[in-house]
Parts: sequence; C-alpha cells; structure tokens
Amino acid sequence: MNHSRLASIALLTAALTGDSLRAAAPDEQPIFAGVINKIFESKCLSCHTAEKPKGGLVMTTLESITKGGESGKAGIVPGNAAESWVYGVMALPIDHDDHKPPSNKPQHTEKELALLKWWIDAGANAAAPIKDAGIPADLMPTAMELAVLKVEAPAAAARPLITPKDLDQATKDSIAAITGALGVTILQLSQSDTGLMFTAVNVADKFDDAALAQLAPLATHLSDVNLGRTKVTDAGLATLAAATNLQRLRLENTAVTDAGLDQLKGLEKLEYLNLFNTAVTDAGLEKLSSLKGLRRVYAWETKATKEGAEKLHAANPNVIINLGWDAEIGRPAITPVAAPAPAPASEPAPTTPAAEPAATAAADPEASFFTARIAPVLERTCYSCHGAEKKKGGFQAHTLELLVKGGKDSGAGIVPGKPDESSIIKRLALPKDNDESMPPEDKPQPTEKEVALLKWWITAGADAALKVKDAQVPAELN
Repeated sequence: MNHSRLASIALLTAALTGDSLRAAAPDEQPIFAGVINKIFESKCLSCHTAEKPKGGLVMTTLESITKGGESGKAGIVPGNAAESWVYGVMALPIDHDDHKPPSNKPQHTEKELALLKWWIDAGANAAAPIKDAGIPADLMPTAMELAVLKVEAPAAAARPLITPKDLDQATKDSIAAITGALGVTILQLSQSDTGLMFTAVNVADKFDDAALAQLAPLATHLSDVNLGRTKVTDAGLATLAAATNLQRLRLENTAVTDAGLDQLKGLEKLEYLNLFNTAVTDAGLEKLSSLKGLRRVYAWETKATKEGAEKLHAANPNVIINLGWDAEIGRPAITPVAAPAPAPASEPAPTTPAAEPAATAAADPEASFFTARIAPVLERTCYSCHGAEKKKGGFQAHTLELLVKGGKDSGAGIVPGKPDESSIIKRLALPKDNDESMPPEDKPQPTEKEVALLKWWITAGADAALKVKDAQVPAELN
C-alpha cells in the first residue's frame, strides 16, 4: 500500500469519525510520536511503564527511553543505533537470552526494526514531521502504516483521569545531581505519584554508605529502593530511617545485619523487604514486628530460623516470611483437590485398552525416578527455554547430564546431595521480581510440592540409577 493511498484512507477515517486533529494529516505528525513511539507502545509497554518498570526501564517518554534502565547503558544514543541498548536487544535473534520483547510477547517486524535503526542513526530527531524526516522509500510504507495505527492503551492506563503531579524543582535538581555523580537510576513512579524508584544495580560494586548518604535530600520521596549486591552496611541504613514513605526495600546480598534493621523500625508504610543472603538472625526479624504494613519478607539463606519467622508472623498475621521453598511461614495452606469419583462398577471395560497417559506409564516401579517424577516437572516448566531445541543461557534441562552441568553463567544446575548449592533450586527460590528468578513470571510455574520433591531428590543424591520402587519419598510428596 503506497503513501498516498494510506493518507487517503486516514483522511476518509477522519471525515467519518470526526478525528480531524490527529488523523487529517498523518504524515505531518512528529516522527517520534507518530511512528517510532507506536513501535514501543505496541511491543514494550506491557513491561516498561512507570507502574511496571521492568529492569528499571520506563518506555513511556523519549527521555526515559533514552536514559535506559538497570543495564547502565543508554536506551537510545542519537546517531548510533549500534550503541543504543533498546535497538541492540530488539535486533538479537529471538531465541537469544537477551532478546526483547520476550519470545512469548508480540514481536516487531523486520521493517519496524529497520525503521528504528534508521531513525537512531539519523540522529533520533523527535520533532521532524514524518513527510520531512527523510525516511528511506522502502521504509515509508511501514512508517505510514504506523502513523495511522491506533494503539490501545495498556489496561493499567484505563483508569479515571487524575491530575498529574510533578516534582518540585529542588527535588528535580537533587535527582539530576545524584544520578550524575553516582551513575544510579532514579525515576518518578508515575505522573500521578511523586514517589521515587531508586536502584544502584548498575554501580553495585562501588555503591557504599557514603553514596547512600547522598540520597538524604530525597528520603521522603523514596518509595522503592534497590540496594541489592551493593557495599551498603548497617551504618548506611541510617539514611533510610527518614524514608517514611518507603514501601519496597531490597537488601539482598549485602553486609546488613540485625543492627541495621533498627533503622527500619519507623517505616510504617514498608510492605516488602528482601534480606536474601544476609547475616540477619531471628533477633533481626523480631525488630520488624512493629511494621504492621509489612506483607513480604525474604529471608532465605540468612541465619533466621523457622521459629523466628513464626514469631514475626504471630506479631503480624499478614506477613509471609520466605525461608526457602520448603519453609514459607504465613502462606495459607493449599486445600487438596478431591480425587475424581471412581467409575461405577457396572460400567463395561473398553474392549481395547486406552493408551496409558505418560504420567501413569512413568509410575512403573522399575522406571527411573528421574524419568518418572522429575523430568515431567522440568518438561512442563523449563523445556520451552532450556530443552533440546533451545538453550537459553547455555543451559539445557532435558537430560540429567546437562541438568547437572548447568549453564554458562549459572554454575552447576544440580549438585548431588546439596540442594542449596544447586542453581536450579536457588533460582526457583528467588522472589519473582528478581531478574534471575526462574521460571519467568509468564511461564508455567512448579507447585510447592514439585519444588519440595525436586529438593528431596537432590538431597538424596540425584542418582540416575534410582528406581521408583526404591525411592523412599516422604509420604507428603507422593
């Protein structure tokens, strides 16, 4: 379809709908708003809005896209598509670990990607009208198709209109100074919320107490703070004592101890606290008892015990404390589904036996326990990304040998006898908002019972020769 024909269709549509402001002259729209942003709106906003800034990246404005996210790289580098993180991940093969959008999301076309590359290499001019932007002839039809495209707003945007709230100039100046000096990311949560999301993930190896102290002017604006893997200690948390609007705090893999949690006692709005792999003990959990708004505490691989978690839950019945897959305190018990009633005795048996379902066939007492009980769980939850045909991160899980070997960055998938050192168990136990958690949120998830069975099997030695009849599986896992 050529340029003039598309323009004619748009004019006719405008005449019929009264939408003369936007549709009357589609080729006069600014190229970013009319073309490039349509690609982002239709392919990226399910994961990258202010309400859901996955990886710290917000893609609702050109400024936030250009800034980039937790990768530490600029999303768009005008004049250089090759150095632009957004283009780079979109251009990767769809089966690559880092390809965006995820393979189960709507994908951009080759022409849309080519159009994005051309626009960035040409300087990423946002204001030039489409007709004057110098779009190559072979890409103009795609540009015009986007120009007349009506992109539906994501569900989260379908709310009653609210008056936008803007940060005061002093706060904006502080944000600019801090991000410029420290290389951290600070974003306003949304146009209707002046709360701030902060992450030091891209400078974690050098972000310390002194750096955290520089956030003091923004303390009351902080709503979501990620200090995971930084060099922050108990002393540094004094800065957060003034963050009275803080709702989410990530301290995983830091040197924080019980003493540091004293600084959190006044944070009445705190709902989420991640203490994974810290030195926190039961004494530290007890210090959280006064935080009645707290709903989630991750304390796996800490020194906290089940008894300490139960004491915290008794003080705050609304909080769930995660100590690992086999020890999550406060989660309501799952009511077992009743087994289907047996067929009436009078029902005649079929003359030809039906094919036995795979799960039943695998329950043969002589069958390998791995093949019968473990592989079906992995097939349902892992093979789409880590099977025979696709090995994201260099990891495949469709054979026991490859499962034990692990991936290029994750380490051994299975360490026989040591579930807590097995990367597959570590990844399963991570909070779902952690980038390293597996499976991804939008993939089928293993049940708690399945994870407990997997952990039991690893503890028992992950023996390839173990048969179903010889496996002494705890009754609650059968």
